[in-house]
Order: sequence, then structure tokens, then C-alpha cells
Amino acid sequence: MFRRLYSPTVAHTTSAKGLECGACHINSVAIGLGEGLLSIKKVSKGNLLDFQPLFEKRPEDRLPKDAWCEFLMTRKKMTSTRIGARPFSCEEQARIVRVGVCLICHQPDADGIEKIYHDFPAALTRMTPQCVLPDLLSAGLRKAEI
Repeated sequence: MFRRLYSPTVAHTTSAKGLECGACHINSVAIGLGEGLLSIKKVSKGNLLDFQPLFEKRPEDRLPKDAWCEFLMTRKKMTSTRIGARPFSCEEQARIVRVGVCLICHQPDADGIEKIYHDFPAALTRMTPQCVLPDLLSAGLRKAEI
């Protein structure tokens, strides 16, 4: 019998000094995808966020060997050794990475940056043509839950 179970972590409260925002928001391992390359690909209808895992997928669950969840998919079957612990859902992954995409150009320590990250939804309404807005959910929402 094959089971992929993980113990939970509490990323925001594990040390006195937190990590840089990008250490989680654009880190495939922190999101639960395993090692690999998150990239923005230009397609005919705009930009699409893509993830290419470093390791091959196991036949038992179609996940890369070091992953807990698949990119932009919601995993609902038995997933953890602890009650209540689960991988990020498709929507949660998209929200996490959406902030990460902005971090590519808008570093959290830049002058005046607090107006972006203090009210992120409002900042998204003020994007300029230079801002890259990948379609994060289009592929994920069409996939079946695993």
C-alpha cells in the first residue's frame, strides 16, 4: 500500500525573525510542490504560470517524488499524519504565488512598498502595463481534484 503522508509545519511562527516573503511565496518546496521551476510562460491569450518538477511523478498518485500536492490542484484524500493538516488547495496556491509574482519586481523592502502589501487587493487594481499578471487558476480549476 502506498501512502504519501506529511507532518504539518507552522511556517509563520517557527522563528523570532521571519523569512523573506519570497522564501515562501515563490518557493515551490514551501508551497508543497517539491523542487522544480516556477515560471511565467507567454501564451496567445496572455501569461500562464507553469511549474516543471525536478523529479518524475510516481505512478501511485501522479505527484513528483518530493511533493505533497500538485500545482494548482486540490488534494483531498488522506494527506497528513495529523488531524486538520492538509496541503494548500488550488485557490490557496494561486493566492500565495500571486503575491510571489509581484515580488519579482516589487521587493518588500523598497521605498513606499507598504502601500502594495498592506492592501494587496487594492494594489492589484492599480497595476501598470509593466506588471505581469499570469492566469493562475485557468488550468488548475479545470483539473479534477485528487
